[in-house]
Amino acid sequence: MQALLLSAGRGEGLLPYTLHVQKEAIRITGRAVISFPVLGLKAVGVNEFVVVVNERASQIEEVLEELDVSYETVTQTSPGLIGAIKDGLRKVSGDRYVLAFGDIVAPTEFYRGLMDNSTYGKEAVISMVPVSKGEQTYGTMTFEGGQIKIGKSSLALGGAYILPRVEFDDLYAFIEQLSREGKVSFFVWSGMWLDIGYPEDLIMAIRELLEGRGSVIGKEAKLKQGVVVENSVIEDGATIENYAVIKNSYVGRDAYVGDFALVRSFSSLEEGSSAGAYAEIAHSLIGRRAKVGSKAYLSYTVVGDNADVGSAVITISYPGRPVRGKEAKLGALISPGQRVEHGRILQAGFRA
Repeated sequence: MQALLLSAGRGEGLLPYTLHVQKEAIRITGRAVISFPVLGLKAVGVNEFVVVVNERASQIEEVLEELDVSYETVTQTSPGLIGAIKDGLRKVSGDRYVLAFGDIVAPTEFYRGLMDNSTYGKEAVISMVPVSKGEQTYGTMTFEGGQIKIGKSSLALGGAYILPRVEFDDLYAFIEQLSREGKVSFFVWSGMWLDIGYPEDLIMAIRELLEGRGSVIGKEAKLKQGVVVENSVIEDGATIENYAVIKNSYVGRDAYVGDFALVRSFSSLEEGSSAGAYAEIAHSLIGRRAKVGSKAYLSYTVVGDNADVGSAVITISYPGRPVRGKEAKLGALISPGQRVEHGRILQAGFRA
């Protein structure tokens, strides 16, 4: 079975960050967002991918090459979600296919549930998640009398479906039609599931991916005198200088943490990034090759690849704002390649 993977959205909730990088190519704890659906589906037997992309196709192709899967990209030319699906369907063969969104972070078990339900003799399989997880992006559905219907509910569509290969003009109406015809099996997933649409989602994803994982320290990581590591992942090639503390966090390959720095509270320093001496980083994502200067304090902050945050920069994360019905904090969203001058104080929700 082939998968049609959607990865051409504009990522408006992550602007201006997504003017520079495709949302699905953003990396958290060493993995691109799109790698979660790709590897999840690959693990349950999906071996061919048709990936709908936009003008930043090369960013997605770079990730797909790393994942060693068979794929073909299709540039979206028709407008909207349905346009993306129709453009991709022209390259899909077979009677059924998996329709998946490239911005969902979920474990392999989520996709295994999808495939397990495909054996029940129905043409379609629909995943659902609790409404608090997916309402804003995927709408709500009810399940009454064995049929799925659009409407207010405690459940939302889960962003991965097995569908018959026919064109349609409205995804939700198509699912309703299949349900009325008795052609749908569905399952509800209550485990880890995140739709990456806002910077706060990236921060939450780090917690979900690291919590309970324990400590893993690469054999070629360099930990100097007095370093403390608790419940954290330190990749090969990383350097942790004297008396630095790493708690509940990820330090990627060839990353650098300076003397007496503190990286804590589910933060992720991606490959080649650095945090200077006495810096404190909490609840934050530091992109590949990004630099955080000495004595900086970053909280609930996303820093893009190759950005440069100067020494003694402080982010303020209070008060929060409503995101998906809950209050969430955001210190700053700093786009790839941006520079923040030394000593600046960034107010809550700062974007550049």
